[in-house]
Amino acid sequence: AAAGWIAHHFYDYYLFTGDVEFLMSRAVPWLKEVALFYEDFLEEGEDGRLLFNPSLSPENHPDGSNSLLSMNATMDVAICREVLTNLCSACELLQIESKGVARWRAMEERLPDYAVNENGAMREWLHPDFKDNDHHRHQSHIYPVFPGLEITAESDPEIYEACRAAVERRLVIGLTSQTGWSMAHMANIYARLGSGDRALECLEILTRSSTGPNLFTYHNDWRKMGMSCSWGKHPPFQIDANFGMTAAILEMLVFSKPGLLKLLPALPAKWSSGQVTGIRCRGAITVDMEWNWKIGTFSATVLSKSNQRVTLRLPGNTRNIGFASGAEAAPATDLGTGYWEVACREGVPLRIDSR
Repeated sequence: AAAGWIAHHFYDYYLFTGDVEFLMSRAVPWLKEVALFYEDFLEEGEDGRLLFNPSLSPENHPDGSNSLLSMNATMDVAICREVLTNLCSACELLQIESKGVARWRAMEERLPDYAVNENGAMREWLHPDFKDNDHHRHQSHIYPVFPGLEITAESDPEIYEACRAAVERRLVIGLTSQTGWSMAHMANIYARLGSGDRALECLEILTRSSTGPNLFTYHNDWRKMGMSCSWGKHPPFQIDANFGMTAAILEMLVFSKPGLLKLLPALPAKWSSGQVTGIRCRGAITVDMEWNWKIGTFSATVLSKSNQRVTLRLPGNTRNIGFASGAEAAPATDLGTGYWEVACREGVPLRIDSR
C-alpha cells in the first residue's frame, strides 16, 4: 500500500495547486503504475469481489492471531479505491487513457465494501475470517476519513460515524501505549471528525509529553509523565509528530476536498477568537478568516484560481450571513443548515460576513 499512499500526496499536490502540468507529467504516471500493480495483484474472491491476499493493517494483527498477515485489510482497500478514483478523475480531465479508465472503473466497482462490526465500529478487516483487535494504537482503518478524503459526514454519514466509534474503542489501550506520532495522528482524525476539543487535547498531551525544549517531537514520553510509552533516557526523534501537529491545526481550521470547503470545522472552545490568513485549500483555493464568538462575528475571504462551484460549510455559530455584492450563493438545503452553494470566479475574492 505504500506506493498508493505516496500517490495520495502526488494527487493532493495537484488539488492544492491546480498544476495541470504536474498532474500530467508526475501524478498520473505514478498513479498509473500503482493501478497496473493492482491489476496484477488482485484476484477474484468467492463472492466475485476483488481480494487482497496477502494483506495487512500496519503493526496490528486480527484478534486471536499472532500474525500480521490477513486478507482485505480496510486500509489496503481504501488506498486502492483512492488510487483508482483519483487516476480516473485525472485521466478524464486530461482526456487520456480511455480504455484504462474503463478497466479501472470496473475494478473500483468490484472492491469490497466497507463494513461495520457488532460494536458499531468500522471494521479493520473486511474478510469475515478476521476479527477486530482494539488493543493497538494504530488506526489505519480510518484511512478513508484521514488522511484520505473519501468518507465525510456529507458523503457517507453511516461509515463516518462508524469511524468515530472505531476511534473511541481504540482508547481502551490508554495513554501509556501512545507515542508522539500517534497523538498527532489522533489529533488529525478528531479534527476530521469535527471534535475540536478532543483534537486540542491530543496536541496538548503531545507537547507536554513528547516535545523537547527545541520543539523536536519524540517517539515517546521523554519526561516520563505517564502520558505515552517510555523508552528510557534517549527517546528517538520522530518528525512525524512535528508535521502532524501543524497538519492537525490546519485541519481544525479548514477542511477541503474538490467541491467542498468547510470553515472552522473543528474549532476548540478555547479558540473562541482568532485570525488566519493564506490557508491553501484543495481546489486551488486560498482562505482568510477572522472570528470572535464572544461578540458573535465571523468573516472570511475565499479566493479561487479557477471558476468553480463549491459547497461551503460555515461555522455553526454563524448567524445573519452576508455575501459580497454580486456573489452567487444559495443555501444547500439538501445538506441542512449552514451549507451554501457558491460560485467562485477566477481571481475574484468571495467575501463572507456574519454578525
